[in-house]
Amino acid sequence: MHLQLEFSVNKMKTKKLTLLALLLLTGIFFLQAQTLSRDSSQTEFKNFINLLEETHPDPYSGYGGKVVFHKLAFEKEKLLKTKDYTLNEYHDMILSFLVPLHDGHTNIYSSTSTESAKYISLMLKPIVDGMIINGLPTSNARYLGSRLISIDGISLDSLCKRMSTIVTSENIYGTYSRLANVVYRPTRLAQLLPNIKSKQNFSMQIRTPEGQITSILIPVTDNPNWDSTGFSQLPVQSKLSRDGYI
Repeated sequence: MHLQLEFSVNKMKTKKLTLLALLLLTGIFFLQAQTLSRDSSQTEFKNFINLLEETHPDPYSGYGGKVVFHKLAFEKEKLLKTKDYTLNEYHDMILSFLVPLHDGHTNIYSSTSTESAKYISLMLKPIVDGMIINGLPTSNARYLGSRLISIDGISLDSLCKRMSTIVTSENIYGTYSRLANVVYRPTRLAQLLPNIKSKQNFSMQIRTPEGQITSILIPVTDNPNWDSTGFSQLPVQSKLSRDGYI
């Protein structure tokens, strides 16, 4: 596994830096264990902080200044002292540290794959003031274009708040876009919907283009190609009620 820090410079040039978080200094080549010792995780987190400071165009403003930045980094280091962390937990720790940046251009990507990855058979599409259903199992194709109200009893607003703690965005539309993409990232999907591994489906409340509010079931699957068969999507352009072309 490696972790990759990505951010945009001057909104034109994207810069990618591989964090040798599991290769430097600590001799962590026994990746089958998928665990970092307390000492190793602290060392690698310090490497990450140094890399962020050295390479990010403005690493401090989102935190309220350099002093606060280092205070928050110190608090994360103290947490890392409390136990050994799995690679996914370490990845999530770094993601949570990046949240205050809110620049929308800085993210951490992990190459770790897990056998227990879960997906939901759903595509969402952001619009100006919400999200619509862009794809779902063909058996429910008549609900394409409906507005999302909630998933598993969690309102769209609450899902956005959760998403904002997982990965940063510049504005609400950016958060909608993150939600639309999360279905392709099982690690983040599990953070957004923590009980996904114990579910066979999720209840999703929607409002149809005709204004009817109803609930449908969205299957949970371990098939990474969940959208390849028995799945329907909106045309590239669809005119839905007063939302216009989307």
